[in-house]
Parts: sequence; C-alpha cells; structure tokens
Amino acid sequence: MPLLLHLINETPRRAPRRLFRQLLGGAYARRRADAAAVNLLIVGDERITALNAQFLRHNYSTDVIAFPDGDDRRGKKQLGDIVVNAELAAREAAARGWRTEHELALYALHGLLHLLGYDDHAPDDYQAMVNAEREEFAAAGLGCKV
Repeated sequence: MPLLLHLINETPRRAPRRLFRQLLGGAYARRRADAAAVNLLIVGDERITALNAQFLRHNYSTDVIAFPDGDDRRGKKQLGDIVVNAELAAREAAARGWRTEHELALYALHGLLHLLGYDDHAPDDYQAMVNAEREEFAAAGLGCKV
C-alpha cells in the first residue's frame, strides 16, 4: 500500500518532491503493507532550532526531527511528521561533495525510519539504521555517502 506524503516547504529552496516520493515511498513499501500518510516539513536552521527546543529541550539546530502520530484519518494511518533542515543539508552536501537534494532526502528517510521504529542511540541500532539508509539509496539508484 502507498505512503501518502504531504510536503510543506518553508524555504526558498526547491523541494525534490519526486525524489522524496520515490525514496520514502519505496522504504515504506518494503517495511509495511498498510496505507499511511506522513507530513514532511522543510525548514531552515532558525525554525528547527525552535522546534528542537520546544519539543526536545535541545537548544540547537539539527538535521531532522520526527514526531510520531498514529492517528487514523480518512482510512489512512497518520504515521507522523518529519521536519528536515534545508540549510544544514546545503552545508553538509557541500562538505560531502554531493547534491543538496540527496542530503535532504537522507534526512527525510532518516525521519521516516524513526517513525517506523528504528532507533540510532545504541551502536547496533545505529548500524541497522545506516544499513537501511544505504539499502534504500541503492534501491532508488542513488549514490550514497552515508
């Protein structure tokens, strides 16, 4: 079943909608059979810092924050909200030598994996998440610098 992606872009940067749908939709389909929806919000440093402080009590910028939901709306499970930082993605992509869109997609995928139950705090869990990210980038035909 498909993943319905609601994209909200608060930045002047063009959002790679097709890439998000391909990468996140594929990752979801390989892990779940039920239909679900996800809200993906693209923001900058200032907004994600405010959200990080408000909800996680961390007063600094970050790459991605995932907020699980679980409510059922109009026959589709609302998996949650993913907030990604476009400004950090641009800086990191330049440092890694790849496209900003790919870095931003990596953040979105990372958030989706969190919503699907992946964790990255313990070393084994972190490695499982990195492996899943690499698998999804390979399945999408993208080079991965994870």
